Amino acid sequence: MANRLDVNQPGKKRRYWYLIPLLLIVWPASCAMLPLKYSAEPIEAWVVDKETNQPIEGTVVVARWILEGGLHVDQVGSLEILEAISDKQGRIYFSGWGPKWHWGAGRLTYKDPELLVFKSGYRVEALVNEASPEALGGKYWEIRKSDWNGKIVKMEKFKGDQKDYVTHLGGLDTSLGFASRGGSCAWEKIPQMIGALYGQRKQFDAAGIRGFSSIDDHLNSNENYYLSKGCHSPKAFLREHLQ
Repeated sequence: MANRLDVNQPGKKRRYWYLIPLLLIVWPASCAMLPLKYSAEPIEAWVVDKETNQPIEGTVVVARWILEGGLHVDQVGSLEILEAISDKQGRIYFSGWGPKWHWGAGRLTYKDPELLVFKSGYRVEALVNEASPEALGGKYWEIRKSDWNGKIVKMEKFKGDQKDYVTHLGGLDTSLGFASRGGSCAWEKIPQMIGALYGQRKQFDAAGIRGFSSIDDHLNSNENYYLSKGCHSPKAFLREHLQ
């Protein structure tokens, strides 16, 4: 069964506490089997309004195949990051990829991929595969599949006020931290999401609502840092992609 994560509690995990002793034994051994070869099948899904069942155009979806490892099975990186935007029928599509060799730490588990779904005015969805004991234990499958392939994603309109929406979107900002922290250039792969959040910030600004932090702010303030890490110019990137 496919899962929805609570983006307002990004660290929350399903409580398979009884697996912890087994994970401590199996995970280090499994990581020693690197390198690993991965491929992913295409993903096609449809985004609709939960109340009306009407398709939602312009929904931005970031697909991230997350590598997990270490003693406490934390996120250690991204194997692949893709982005899509829904069309008039609400359809989103990600091409398959691979084979791709992974030589570093960690391996794919049940967040293969995690789908972050955003449309202004709606609640954010974070969709992952079933967190089965096999997946949590790091079982290796070369070909990765999304449980959300062929499914309908129902988006719920946000019911609170604008200030509450700022708080709600803080979870998405945390989930997207991989793209802008630690010297990563991953922000280059998600221009549609950065643009959508920039547009959302402009809406908050026009309403006099403060406190919303979008990725473009961080990139603008750290031009020299990202250039030193071998990334493209954030300011040039933002000029190209932000309207």
